[in-house]
Amino acid sequence: MSTQNIVLSGFMGSGKSTIAKALATNLDKFMLDCDYILEGFNAMKAKDMRAKFGDLAFKISQEKMFLFLKNSVKNSVIATGGNMHWLSLNELGVNFYLKTSFETIIDRLSKDKNELEKRPIFQDMQKACKLHVQTQDKFSQMANFTIVTDDKSIELVKDEILNLIKEKL
Repeated sequence: MSTQNIVLSGFMGSGKSTIAKALATNLDKFMLDCDYILEGFNAMKAKDMRAKFGDLAFKISQEKMFLFLKNSVKNSVIATGGNMHWLSLNELGVNFYLKTSFETIIDRLSKDKNELEKRPIFQDMQKACKLHVQTQDKFSQMANFTIVTDDKSIELVKDEILNLIKEKL
């Protein structure tokens, strides 16, 4: 498993980036955050890209990034974007779905006002909740493993993933 990628998927605010940093350190792998990669590819923030060019252009950019990662990246922990549920994320590596309730996500994001503000979907909570419900099955179906993160610390989620890697991979 030395060069195999570990992929973290889940809804926006489920802790993918935070857990990816912790895992990368423990596994001696690179950590890649798809949100930052996408912004780097396009030289603008994701929310600005969507506002300026629309959802279709945003998805095309996501797909280009996905293909780049699939064809070029090894030995990494990849924190996917929370809206990448439509891509075959398990093609990037072993996919861990961080399943998090909508209530937990809101609670986590509300602790830092900037976190909610930088995610436009959360300006309309009904729309965000509906999207959360719609994407859960998609994330779950493509995942190799599902980790429920509610009421768990970063350390506990990280250790749960590390144990699964040791036992199953």
